[in-house]
Amino acid sequence: MATMFRTLFLCLLLAGCASAPATRPATPVAPYAASIAFAGRIGVQFINRDGQPDSQNARFEWRQQPGLTEIALFSPLGDTVATLTVTPQRAVLVQGKAAPLEAPDVDSLTARALGWSLPVSGLPLWVQGHARARDGSAFVASPAHDSVLTDDGWELRYVSWQEGASARPRRIDASRVTNVEAEKLTLRIVLDGSD
Repeated sequence: MATMFRTLFLCLLLAGCASAPATRPATPVAPYAASIAFAGRIGVQFINRDGQPDSQNARFEWRQQPGLTEIALFSPLGDTVATLTVTPQRAVLVQGKAAPLEAPDVDSLTARALGWSLPVSGLPLWVQGHARARDGSAFVASPAHDSVLTDDGWELRYVSWQEGASARPRRIDASRVTNVEAEKLTLRIVLDGSD
């Protein structure tokens, strides 16, 4: 059961510990795209159900189009560990031969499985250099404007950038802003590329 929770946790959040070199985007961040595919690594530090500090690392692939998000989580050897499919009607986690875990939406699925909700809906914005700031305004990341507190309580810091025609973040560090120790969560997302 604990393995399923950890897999769900990583599948939903999707950084290795190595830092990417800081580079500056040649052009402004591209507009937000509703359809996107990206892959990378994620490192997660959290307090487990026993109240102890824990961490996990994984590789992931994310494909999204309007009405459908598909996330695949991979082991270090490249084997598929779990998949998550999210539509407007439901969220389904499939892990090996275990029975699928299903809920009406991804927030309900994470809350049921982990006891708290994860920022799955925010990630497609974040990896494209966009977020909703605490005051509700639109945030667009740049090297001069590289951090924001989001409207749903995440502190984002854009650490480095991919090179190319349209600048995309390469590494994003995120921390949930909370006074409750058990709810503290930090993420390091390193993107291999996006299209």
